[in-house]
Amino acid sequence: MLQRINRFYTILHFILMLFVCLIVLLTRYVPSQSGLLHSLSTEGGFFEWGSFLISFTTSGLALLVYFQSRGKKIFRKARRRFILLIAIGTYVIAMEEISWGQRILGFKSDDFFSIYNMQKETNLHNLVSGEYLNLVIYSLIYIFFIYLPLAVYFYPKLGSNSPSISGKISIYLPSIHNMLMFCFASGLQAYFLPRTLADTTFLWLAMLLVIFLLLSKKKYRNRFLIFHLALVLFTCIIFATCYEVFDYYNMQYEIREFVIAYAFLYWFFNWTTNLKNKIALQLK
Repeated sequence: MLQRINRFYTILHFILMLFVCLIVLLTRYVPSQSGLLHSLSTEGGFFEWGSFLISFTTSGLALLVYFQSRGKKIFRKARRRFILLIAIGTYVIAMEEISWGQRILGFKSDDFFSIYNMQKETNLHNLVSGEYLNLVIYSLIYIFFIYLPLAVYFYPKLGSNSPSISGKISIYLPSIHNMLMFCFASGLQAYFLPRTLADTTFLWLAMLLVIFLLLSKKKYRNRFLIFHLALVLFTCIIFATCYEVFDYYNMQYEIREFVIAYAFLYWFFNWTTNLKNKIALQLK
């Protein structure tokens, strides 16, 4: 059942990748559609509302898991607290996306937000420079959802001298499909700028490492995964060749946040489902 859900979810991800590619290509090469990327990914646009809905869904799912896990040994106190933290965190992210209802209700910002908020809206994330906020978010994505999992896939015995550490790492490990979702998100960036050089380097290094992983570790290799990798490479090349439609402050980052949101939901669903499956096995 879980495998079928994952396959369906990944196919939806494929469709989204091709859809975003089409948006970029139309914006770049069809003069009458030159504003398409901006119109779909602007503040309050399609992708920002998508991020809100996915973050809100993740929060609801996390709350459900939190209450269902009460009294179950495998959901230790630390894990339940972590799940509750995810529920609260994703709820805050969802509400920040719509400025805590301001986008819907249309109420005015108070003096504090009117003065210090860069968009003069009632939210916290625009009190900080987007450049620094994105640096923190994307760094965490690269570390915990791409490079650390890659290290474990390359070196399965990592932490084997300490079984408790090894077990704690493996239970949170995203699948390779999940890693590729985050790689696709990272492909949505302004290319060939000094300020994005590190971002681009980390992305393409990650892609090369995934290729090497699939070449060197036959057990991870299958046609579906190879197709996913090829599709991510294709989209990243398209984005790089269409770099003129992107800008350092452009709203393509709203699409990036949207992809990160559903990639995180994919990870959370798999992680908690695997924990529930362990409970079921223990009860047999």
